[in-house]
Amino acid sequence: MSASELGSAFERELDQSVSDFAVGTPPTVAALAGLEVSLFDGKRWRALPKIEEGPDKLRFRLFFGRDNAPRLMGYVEGSEPRAFYRRFKGGRFQPEPSELGPLGAERGALYGVLGFTDPEVVCKPRELCLIKRISGWARVPAHERPVPIFLGNGGAFAFGEHTLERLEKTGFVEFTPAQRFERPRSLWVDAQGAPWVLDAGQRAVFHLAQGAWQRLEVPVDQPAELWGQSPTSVWIVGASGAAHFDGTRLRCVRELSGALSSVMPAGDTLWFAGESGVFRGRPLPAKK
Repeated sequence: MSASELGSAFERELDQSVSDFAVGTPPTVAALAGLEVSLFDGKRWRALPKIEEGPDKLRFRLFFGRDNAPRLMGYVEGSEPRAFYRRFKGGRFQPEPSELGPLGAERGALYGVLGFTDPEVVCKPRELCLIKRISGWARVPAHERPVPIFLGNGGAFAFGEHTLERLEKTGFVEFTPAQRFERPRSLWVDAQGAPWVLDAGQRAVFHLAQGAWQRLEVPVDQPAELWGQSPTSVWIVGASGAAHFDGTRLRCVRELSGALSSVMPAGDTLWFAGESGVFRGRPLPAKK
């Protein structure tokens, strides 16, 4: 299958191995390599000052805040985990505990999701989750340990050990109809509110259709993330590259080989990133 069949052409942007990727206000994106963040403004890449050297057990994710500045959020592993939160401000990454309200203390791990879409979710295990909406903040119970949080179609979702949870007024509750997963890695929610879950353990995508979960076998090794434009255009990336679902079947994309762990849009550009580098796909005019 050629790139033109998918309506995209792919260009390599960075050769370096990337561990995380984030999208700001289009066309702004950022890539994390080691302790260095590279920022793309639509014209050029520039390396931001290196994140201060931290312990080996530093675990964090890269995000953009609503001011379109990069954020780092996570924790230092240990018998007593310590929160790690940095905002790029004044030319460097620096602590900004005031943005975390009651979770601003160093004690405890941080997990959640930041960005432009309501809500932002910031949590500390066994304490609370802050649900940060433009209209105001709310609090719900947190999980026993850090778990992946995702946003989709105006809602927030989390992965339990083998289940999908949805944020309700009282907190995160198991999604119904229930579906058991082995190792859920990524989630996308379509315009109808139906979740699509990438299960790395079963090497499959599960999606809700007509009230029941449907299964799609994934042709990518060690699948890591998925994103969809619609139920007839869904992308999956993993250790052996990328695959595309056209509403009928999943097929590998030869032009995107090598290990990838991120796929996400920024305006009309689709970005791919991972150990094999950073690529972008530009939509082509639709065939008549």
